[in-house]
Amino acid sequence: MHHLSIPLRPDAPGSTLTLDVFSYGPEEPQGRCVYVQAGLHANEVPGMLVLLHLRERLAALEEAGRLRGNVVVVPCANPIGLRQISLGLHHGRFDVASGQNFNRNFCAFQHEVLNRLASAADLDEAALARTVKAAIKDALGSLEPATPLEALRVELMKAAANADIVLDLHCDREACLHVYANAHHLDQATGLAAHLGAPLVLHALEQGGASFDDNIVCEWQNVYARLGRAVETVPVFAATVELRGRTDVGHELAAADADHLIAWFIEQRIVERDADRPDFERHVEVFARPLNGVETLRAPIAGVLVYHARIGAWVKKNQLIAEILDPTNGASAKLCSTTDGFFFARDHERYVSAGHSVSYVAGANALKKTALLSV
Repeated sequence: MHHLSIPLRPDAPGSTLTLDVFSYGPEEPQGRCVYVQAGLHANEVPGMLVLLHLRERLAALEEAGRLRGNVVVVPCANPIGLRQISLGLHHGRFDVASGQNFNRNFCAFQHEVLNRLASAADLDEAALARTVKAAIKDALGSLEPATPLEALRVELMKAAANADIVLDLHCDREACLHVYANAHHLDQATGLAAHLGAPLVLHALEQGGASFDDNIVCEWQNVYARLGRAVETVPVFAATVELRGRTDVGHELAAADADHLIAWFIEQRIVERDADRPDFERHVEVFARPLNGVETLRAPIAGVLVYHARIGAWVKKNQLIAEILDPTNGASAKLCSTTDGFFFARDHERYVSAGHSVSYVAGANALKKTALLSV
């Protein structure tokens, strides 16, 4: 195991910020490279615990000589957000200095990469992938970030630049396990989801907002398109894994999630299979739904939120999902699904303001054409 502590641009005199990166695997890997991070939204804790358990397993596998490829782990991807505690509340989704979502606006690098690829058009697929990775590292190394947030984004991109597989671990407010991925990578995404026990994959060709994983895939696809290569052949798979809800934090869950990731790594030939380990058996049916088919139900009035449907339920069009009650006069407003779909996430607050996003239902048909990710 190699531990790298990367100093980040400080946000005040006398302060220090560091990004810790742990690498596992042989000096001369025979398999692909995986990058896994957690806590980019710093108040989303489940992934941090999962990566503690994963690192224990990776250390044992490395000691046993069973790692064929490299696994890079960033257990706390947002040291800036970890410090944003005010009045006893952790504000980890947005940078308080700029108001920006920590998981948006990652840097575009396609133009800088293309400028370094003048003679890459005739390379075979393996050579092209190596050349593009080298150009990405060079391009990212030439950037001069102006703020701590920009510096963090650049360092995270650099840490993932050599990876063939990128996993960004998040969680929702209250939710079942689900995965976000590029539409060209549905086979890989559904395989990952099946190993994790996630019943839902949300997919799009571009999610909007330049989130970490989506930005990586889209920039690779833009480079390949400019080189005249099929974007479906981009050799990098990146996905966001939503590890249930914010309070779903416990050793039993985290250990199981870590075991499931190792099982998927075995299938990806990053970890050598144990002869005594049974083959993976799928225990959950995975449904792929377009990200633009997600219906967001919003509160029409302020009041007490009462749910009538459970997370993980299949709901019908016009089915009652929740109601909002005005505690002063008893007035109520009903929230009904406008589509058949899978009720996969909901808010954790039980008093909401008018216009607040309350529930999310994944339908089969497109509902919107704007940026697809929430703020």
